[in-house]
Amino acid sequence: MLVAPCASQVGSVQIAARALETGLAKLMELGYDLKNIESGWGICPLPPVASDNLIALGRSNDAILYGSTVLYNLCDDDLSLASLVKQIPSSSYREYGRLFLEVYNGNFYELDPFMFSPAEIWFCNSKSGRSFHAGVLRPDLLSNSFEL
Repeated sequence: MLVAPCASQVGSVQIAARALETGLAKLMELGYDLKNIESGWGICPLPPVASDNLIALGRSNDAILYGSTVLYNLCDDDLSLASLVKQIPSSSYREYGRLFLEVYNGNFYELDPFMFSPAEIWFCNSKSGRSFHAGVLRPDLLSNSFEL
């Protein structure tokens, strides 16, 4: 087993690489059948390495919440996807706009699972050829987080 602290380049990469996973987790929380997903990809900015693990945890999660884009190729009906896509991005979360460390209470497992979401999401429906989009990138919030 390999272990890397959050406050390292490897730790930053490991957390940022979970951008695609956060969208899947949110879809699962909403009861969506993940078998409809054929493939996907995601991108996420790498935050600067922080001086301690707590700040690094905040920066890394903010990178996903406010800087990541994910795309899923799936096969479903357009009406369902048009409604569902709006429920996935971080902008749909009640604490949207707050940095991760402003919400984090010291216990990762007590956080609302709906918090973990990509900033921007695309659904590409292979059944109809239509695409659906929701969310927005927030470089202003990333800048605030990365300056901590």
